[in-house]
Amino acid sequence: MAWRRAYGYVVFLFAITWLVVSSLAAASEYHGQVSFGGLPVPGATITAIQGSRQFITVANQQGLYSFPDLTDGKWTIEVEMTGFSTIKQDVLIGPNAPAGKWELKLLPLDQIKAQIRLPPGTHTAVVQAESEQAASPDTNNPEKEAPQEDLSQRAADGLLINGSVVNGAASQFRASDGVRKQAQSHEGAL
Repeated sequence: MAWRRAYGYVVFLFAITWLVVSSLAAASEYHGQVSFGGLPVPGATITAIQGSRQFITVANQQGLYSFPDLTDGKWTIEVEMTGFSTIKQDVLIGPNAPAGKWELKLLPLDQIKAQIRLPPGTHTAVVQAESEQAASPDTNNPEKEAPQEDLSQRAADGLLINGSVVNGAASQFRASDGVRKQAQSHEGAL
């Protein structure tokens, strides 16, 4: 009687193990690269959709992405990036599925503007500020109308006169607290 009970536990354990292993075998990794003009596109959003299941990832600096555990079968892959048209395609995921290669296409400027959705009046305010700046001469900045030779000389003089921006307050040669207090008391007396 005890051996039958042990046999039942072994069969049950074997069935559970078989189910776990078979479910792992039915999942495959799917990976690929997003590019534009042959160059990688980092930050593109890639979505894998199968029925009500949805997985989302983002392309890394090399435009690469990966879905480690997609169940085998038909998935819809959607690639999105601001300024580019959305790509949507059905892909068959399996153990030997080829890597996805997605080449983005740039949207026309008016569609990019619509995608970005600037607050009302922002674009016109920027254009007006740029036109006002171009129309009025800058009297506070005499370097704008100076010849290139003169600008180079002024820049060189500024480097020679100004020197380092570090004032030594954080160095080992900074004034001690006693010296600072004496200097402040002398300034107050003057």
